[in-house]
Amino acid sequence: MKNIFIKNKITVFIFFNIFFAIFYLFLKHNVGNDTSISEWLINYKGGFTRRGFGGLITFPISNYFSIPLRESIFYIQSFLHCSYLILFLFYMRNFVLNIFQIFTLFSPLFLLYPIAEIESLGRKEILLLLFFVSSLLLSEKKFSPKILNYKVFILFPILCLVWEEVILFSPFLAVVLVIKNNLENFKKSFFFLLIIFFPTIVTTLFIFSNPLSLEGHKIMCDFLQNEYGERCYMSAVLLVQNTIYFDTLHIHDNAKFFPDYFRYLLIFLVGFSFLHILLLNNKFLDKRNFITKNFKPIYLFILLYLPVILLFIF
Repeated sequence: MKNIFIKNKITVFIFFNIFFAIFYLFLKHNVGNDTSISEWLINYKGGFTRRGFGGLITFPISNYFSIPLRESIFYIQSFLHCSYLILFLFYMRNFVLNIFQIFTLFSPLFLLYPIAEIESLGRKEILLLLFFVSSLLLSEKKFSPKILNYKVFILFPILCLVWEEVILFSPFLAVVLVIKNNLENFKKSFFFLLIIFFPTIVTTLFIFSNPLSLEGHKIMCDFLQNEYGERCYMSAVLLVQNTIYFDTLHIHDNAKFFPDYFRYLLIFLVGFSFLHILLLNNKFLDKRNFITKNFKPIYLFILLYLPVILLFIF
């Protein structure tokens, strides 16, 4: 009975998030300096560029339904965010939650974060979360491993074309794949993952080796202005102002431990404290694959999020 009560609260919480996500997305979809909108303006009209695949989605919807480009972006953002929350609710349907899991679930750094920090609402990161939750659902016993394998093999490279930084989160997917396919040792796991992620590796190398030129960027921006009355700003401008070749680290020249690094460290430690407590008090019950045989949950999780720290550094 208590668990049913908690699940009802979670359902209300999810729909609370859905309502306010759509509400705030609508309020800010016409704001002229919103970063989440500028990300979806990036396109291939000036040649290949990182994050340009989003334009292949937003422009056809705008043209087909004869609606403003920003309105099509609003519908896409709303659909993606709502899909993620509903899938997450479906994924949680059989969970029996303890007090630490409840605190983690309701933390402002988890599901509530896009509402608590409006600037993050509607950003392309939601595609990564949607992809991962759907992968967790496909990892359930009733689904064949082939479905998950083909999904990652085909769709994850496309996700990289929308937001190239998803590559930093690929270790999380790798763990799900190893467990779902019941791979017993490092050698099998390594070569299997090499095959599954081969298109992603090729795509990532292509992105790094083909930056957008200044001329191509001007063509892209002129197209936006002429066809949709939109200017290049924020993320669309940073395509050429800040590249992906680690040349933005100069921002650390004037940073100090107090208060700069200390503030981020404190947010990280406090914000994820309940998650770490959960991991410390858990262990894998099934030891039939390479991951669960060789790692404790807490050490595994630390290894998985080490690459993501690069995002904090940048």
